[in-house]
Amino acid sequence: MCKNVGMVYSIQSIIDETDKQILVGHIASILFKHDIAQEIFSKSSNPILALDMRMDLQDWFAALKLAKVISPDKE
Repeated sequence: MCKNVGMVYSIQSIIDETDKQILVGHIASILFKHDIAQEIFSKSSNPILALDMRMDLQDWFAALKLAKVISPDKE
């Protein structure tokens, strides 16, 4: 019935999220607002999500920059 199955899976994966900032970050990412999502994830209780998002997007320059700040062991 739904023509955008990827969107359904994305929403289902965050349906039980309780951290407001992480939820807003995921929503921004789903809406292709990756810079906003990165900023929100970075301020959340789990900033590694910003790095994971950039790596999933294969935005290696931004991911490397984030890795130096958030998780030096993922460089």
